[in-house]
Amino acid sequence: MILIPAVDLLDGQVVRLVEGDFERKTIFAGRTPSQLLNGFVDSGARALHLVDLSGARDPQQRQTRLIETVVREVNAKIQVGGGIRRLEEITELLSAGASRVVLGSLIVTEPQVTAMALEKFGPSRLTFALDVRLIDGRAMVMSHGWQKATGQSFVDVITPYAEAGLKRVLCTDIALDGTMQGPNIALYRSLVERFPQLEIQASGGVSNIGDLEKLARAGVHSTVIGRALLSGAIDLTEALGRVK
Repeated sequence: MILIPAVDLLDGQVVRLVEGDFERKTIFAGRTPSQLLNGFVDSGARALHLVDLSGARDPQQRQTRLIETVVREVNAKIQVGGGIRRLEEITELLSAGASRVVLGSLIVTEPQVTAMALEKFGPSRLTFALDVRLIDGRAMVMSHGWQKATGQSFVDVITPYAEAGLKRVLCTDIALDGTMQGPNIALYRSLVERFPQLEIQASGGVSNIGDLEKLARAGVHSTVIGRALLSGAIDLTEALGRVK
C-alpha cells in the first residue's frame, strides 16, 4: 500500500480542518508548504496530496502560483485538488506541474463535463474524489464541501465512470476526517471488493500505524494521511518500513 502525505493550503498556510469545517481549523506554522512536503519526501514518500482550500471556497482565490512553486521545489509526484469546476482549471494545474488533478463535486454535479475530462486528459492524470457519509449502511455521497446530500451512493456515482475507464478513486469518510479515531475498514474493504479494477485511496481517521496495516490488509491501494503526520502521531519513515 502506498502512503500519501497530505497538506491542505488555506490563504498560503498549511492547515487541517475537522469534517471540512473552515471554522474548525488547525494552522501548522513554522514551515512553508514546500519545506513540509520535502520533509515527507526525505522520509521516503513517493507521492503527495495537496488541497487548495482557498480555491475550493472561492475559485477566484485559487492558489495556482503557490502550487506551481511547491511543485517546482518538491521532487515528488503531487496530486492536486480543491473545488475544481472547469476543464480549464484542470489544464492550468497540469501545466503548473501537478502529476494528477483531483475532481470532487464536479463528478456528481456535472457528469457530462466529468466524462469530457476523463476522455480529454485520460485516467492517468485524474483522481476522482468522493466524500461519503454512512446512512443506513450505505456510503452516500456529499458534495459542495460536504454540505449537500446528493442522494446517490458511492456505487451509483462511480459505476459509469469505472465502465468508461476510470482508474483511481479517493474516498473520504466525512465523519472520521481529521478526527484520528481510526478509519472505516469495513467501508474500504467493501469498495475494494466491489471495484477490484480501481485503485482505491482511503482518507479519514488514520491515527496510528496499526490503522495503516489494517487498510493494507483490506486491499486498499493507497492511503492519504494528514493530521496524523502533522501532529507527530505517525512517524512516516517507520510507517513506510512496516506497511507493505
